[in-house]
Amino acid sequence: MIRFISVIRTGVIDGSCHARIRLQTDTSRSILLLASLSSLCTFDAGGLAALGGTNWPQLRGRDSRGIADNPGLAEVWSATKNIARKTNLPGRGWSSPIVWWDRVFLTTVVNTGPSEEPKKGLYFGGDRPSPPDSVHQWKVFCLDLHNGDIMWERQLYEGRPLTAIHLKNSFASETPVTDGERVYCYFGNLGVFCLDVDGNEIWKYVVDVSFDPLRVGNGCISRSPQRSTVHCE
Repeated sequence: MIRFISVIRTGVIDGSCHARIRLQTDTSRSILLLASLSSLCTFDAGGLAALGGTNWPQLRGRDSRGIADNPGLAEVWSATKNIARKTNLPGRGWSSPIVWWDRVFLTTVVNTGPSEEPKKGLYFGGDRPSPPDSVHQWKVFCLDLHNGDIMWERQLYEGRPLTAIHLKNSFASETPVTDGERVYCYFGNLGVFCLDVDGNEIWKYVVDVSFDPLRVGNGCISRSPQRSTVHCE
């Protein structure tokens, strides 16, 4: 079993079999759809295959184990090796893509003003005591799994961030989750947004951002048949 999700979104690709997402040096981002993703999301002659073999609905995949058991998945990739297609997207985000059938969902936040350039490596002094003054746009994208085309784009919020983040962090660090009917997106400094798979907003819940976001970690969102749960540290 190969422990990685075969969709990587980054400006620099890690050559190991763990998909690490790194900050880019500009305000754009891209999603790279690996050729091996077709092995994770397989189809049969009668239609879509069983649920367990076709979907990656949340962070670390089904059951949050981070394991795909298809032996055909790639173990090595680069900017050119094992890449099926590349779609450029605006903004920055540490969140992971999720997959349901032929759709890839992911989040990003676009800074309409200048963005401070991140630096490689570990370093001190990255905390920013005040939020940026520029207007940001919180967005969700849906891509076609097979060709990388953007199926829809939804802007959930536009405004000045209410909280500051570390230079190496992003305002879209939490991975969305889907049950195939709805997509739940959590932004730790904003709130929870529920969309249908066509991008129509169903409801939203604004969270309290009075805590210190530099010291209290914002986690991912999980989904059960009865409720959605936001995990924080």
